Amino acid sequence: MSGHASVSTSRPRRRWLRILAYLGSSLLLCAAGFVAFVQVAGDPTFEFPPTGIRASTDPAVIARGENLFHGAMHCTACHAASWERVVRDKPMGMVEPIGGQEWIVPPLGTMWSSNLSSDQVHGIGARSDEHLAMILKHGVGEDGKLRIFMSMAVGMAPDEDIQAVISYLRTLPASDHEVPDDELNFGGRAMLAFGIFGPKSLPTPAFVPPADEPSIERGEYLANGPAMCSTCHSPYDFLGGMKQSGPLFSGCFAAEPGKENDNFEYCAPNLTPDPKYGRIVNWTEEDFLRRLAAGFVDSNSVMPWGNYDMMSDADKRSVFRYLNSLPPTARDSGPPMRAAGSWEPQD
Repeated sequence: MSGHASVSTSRPRRRWLRILAYLGSSLLLCAAGFVAFVQVAGDPTFEFPPTGIRASTDPAVIARGENLFHGAMHCTACHAASWERVVRDKPMGMVEPIGGQEWIVPPLGTMWSSNLSSDQVHGIGARSDEHLAMILKHGVGEDGKLRIFMSMAVGMAPDEDIQAVISYLRTLPASDHEVPDDELNFGGRAMLAFGIFGPKSLPTPAFVPPADEPSIERGEYLANGPAMCSTCHSPYDFLGGMKQSGPLFSGCFAAEPGKENDNFEYCAPNLTPDPKYGRIVNWTEEDFLRRLAAGFVDSNSVMPWGNYDMMSDADKRSVFRYLNSLPPTARDSGPPMRAAGSWEPQD
């Protein structure tokens, strides 16, 4: 009897061991397949028709590109050698765009801003106009490779402004300042493989040329296009294909770490004319200009104050008038600068 009992209990045990072994091997195969998929699909290429945009030697076009580069498009806020230079150098927007700022983003890896000087080796001197245009227009180089930060952190500009910026870039002197290549980790490659990040997807506004007199139309163009005010001051899901998830200019989607101290966080405030939650609802046009001119009150702010102050008075007034033309939105996004994790954006 005891022998039969031993056989009867050992058979189920063996069956469970086989099942567990099968499940374990299946999980290992799935994990191996996932890793292999990420390795293959985690470096995608994207195809777009040629832009046909070429640099101009027209002094007026170059001057407009210079104004955009150092002003509304705030390129030096990222492409300066350090954030300290952005905050403290005078004039604040005119620092050299030789690159080297570092961003350590744990889910993605480590990235550095590029050297935009005309150096043939370390800068963009050997890059074609088409390559630069593709990056500015789509966040994708002529090689089809995605530039993650450029796909998210550069405003949508029409061809006229892209040409102007490239034309200005071609006038910059060379600097042999060497910048490391981006280092995506496995998480970053997985996000690329599954399409969490991709080319620029926001609509490109129709070009509204600069003018001596302010206009709501010019302000709307700048704020939702080259200056990219809307994507910080509105709820946009950066990990969801940059989809707008709330009313324009009603405050940030999620706070960003302080630039110099990650014990703090910054949330771009509600800029609609809401009587309770609108940050600038009681400001005059002159107040708006004075605040931009004041620059960094707190160096943890991620707002490129100096760059925006370099916009023309007409453009700054245009943006203010556009913001005041928006429908009021009663959304409380909390104090702009606060202790990290102390506030959750309200729906």
